Amino acid sequence: MKIAQICLYSYPSKCGVWNNVYNISRGLIKKDHEVHVFSTNIIKGQEKESKSFEIFEKIIFHRYEPKRKIGKNLMLWPKSLKKEIISFSPDMIHVHVYRHPHTNIGLKVAKKLKIPCVLTTHAPFVEFKNRGVLAALIERFYDRFFGKFILNSFSKVIFIAKWELLILLKKIKCKKEKLIYIPNGVKKEFFKIKTKDKKKPVIFYLGRVAPVKNLNVFYELSKNFPTRKFVIYGPLEKEYHLKLNKNIKFTNKIYDLKKELELLRKYDVYLLPSLREGLPQTLLEAMASGKLVISSKTLGAKELITEGKNGFLFKNFKELKEILDDVTKNFSKTKKIREQARKTAKKFLWDGIVNKTENLYLTLKR
Repeated sequence: MKIAQICLYSYPSKCGVWNNVYNISRGLIKKDHEVHVFSTNIIKGQEKESKSFEIFEKIIFHRYEPKRKIGKNLMLWPKSLKKEIISFSPDMIHVHVYRHPHTNIGLKVAKKLKIPCVLTTHAPFVEFKNRGVLAALIERFYDRFFGKFILNSFSKVIFIAKWELLILLKKIKCKKEKLIYIPNGVKKEFFKIKTKDKKKPVIFYLGRVAPVKNLNVFYELSKNFPTRKFVIYGPLEKEYHLKLNKNIKFTNKIYDLKKELELLRKYDVYLLPSLREGLPQTLLEAMASGKLVISSKTLGAKELITEGKNGFLFKNFKELKEILDDVTKNFSKTKKIREQARKTAKKFLWDGIVNKTENLYLTLKR
């Protein structure tokens, strides 16, 4: 098949949506499908731009300068996007992230070409308190008056987290037969990392360094645990002011798989203090690597972590301090929890997710 994937950001950006698109695209290419990714030319969180055309790992990229930016992630696309997708003449269109203009472009092109169009929502239904008042009101208005019509226009709607299902069915009135669960995944390379019991485990974060990740919690922890080492590694978004202390090591770099595996081998306790998460891929990767994982009680984290069984959840700073104090003093006693985290992550291997996605495409194409 010839497959068009449409998303906001692409390589070399680092974000959960692109990680999903990238791994599915790579898997489909290995199965002899042709994949073209249509995205903006913006590198997320940076002032740099990507090439308008590029081939990377056999994925063919077509990138566009946004016609207009409305806020951080809402963009209007040029007319050339629609024309170029039509000229590619795909067998399948797969658009990513609900409520964005490019999803409607994908629908229009698919209707014109008489081909299937699939949407992956990417869990945008965050808690009201984690949105600005205006943004939350606009989203609620859109869901109430447009969501039902738009979602039911797609051939299929993929939801990546089980907690999304009730929202899609009850609040937005998406038809049950339109919905299919295909989560984010994890590469098999992460399971090859060996875990060690250390007397002085290092607390770390690996991923996008942005306001939503709430990483200044590390600064507060560093003051409460002055003898502990903390590590933050990942690209810093330009609007975020990260507070640092002498026992926090911060590296502002984009990482690749090789570097990520290297870092996961070195460090021990993965901390994800995000304000919101759909189904966090970095958390899955840390679990697959046998790390002890601690996360804020986001909807996505609660779907992966069973408290005290395969990791820990906290709802406030006091709880986080208590958890961290206990596990770092008795790190060897967390071995069973770390082993259980690996078992949980094995349910999310990318190979199975790619197979499920391909089967969906083939069923719709018939």
